[in-house]
Amino acid sequence: STYDPRSETFNEAQARPRVFDALYSEAVNRYITALAGNAMVAQDINTWLAMLPDLTTTLASLVIVGRRGIGKSLLAAACARLWSDKGPSRAVDVFSDWTGSILRCPLVFADEYLPKGLGMSGRIREFVASHTHTITRKFLPSVEAIGCSRLIIAGNNDNILSFGENLNAEDLAAIAERFYLVHAHATGIDPETARRFVDEDELAKHCLWLNRNMARTRHGRFWIRGMSLDTLALQG
Repeated sequence: STYDPRSETFNEAQARPRVFDALYSEAVNRYITALAGNAMVAQDINTWLAMLPDLTTTLASLVIVGRRGIGKSLLAAACARLWSDKGPSRAVDVFSDWTGSILRCPLVFADEYLPKGLGMSGRIREFVASHTHTITRKFLPSVEAIGCSRLIIAGNNDNILSFGENLNAEDLAAIAERFYLVHAHATGIDPETARRFVDEDELAKHCLWLNRNMARTRHGRFWIRGMSLDTLALQG
């Protein structure tokens, strides 16, 4: 944290990295390959993981759809370890009146539930695309947080992205480019491996290895290709 006497501004360092070792994991690579179901999707997920630690750039929200028990929440818990050992921030908190939890962990997880209501789709779109965030906390003045955040959404079916709003074609296009949909497959991961991914930071270290070593191509402002409009239109 620093203080600038000229502007009388106190800059508070938040969401500090807690993992610094970059280490390739074949177990993580197999998990991502199995979760993705095909090589193209696995490549996109690996690109997402490679860009995850770099909060200077925007990144599409990862939407993982599949049955219970295939490792959707495991990915969020393991990725959050880059910044916090307390798990990811909850979407229900971040998209409420008090947004301060992203100062602890800039990775937000919507587990089977995405807040809905008038204007919520626009708020979430803005969240994914923003380089700064207004932080509101009880009994404290609002502050600006500098840096992009990350969002993982997990659901049992594609309806997780049904916002219940009357969206026009431009709205749908804006949503589509910000969300990358993964129809997840069974990973067959065992409890001990899952524990290592989280408790021993194995997946977080693999993310850093990808960040430093993976050759990647940027597809648009959010790095990976978003959903098709046809798929999104089916959400209702």
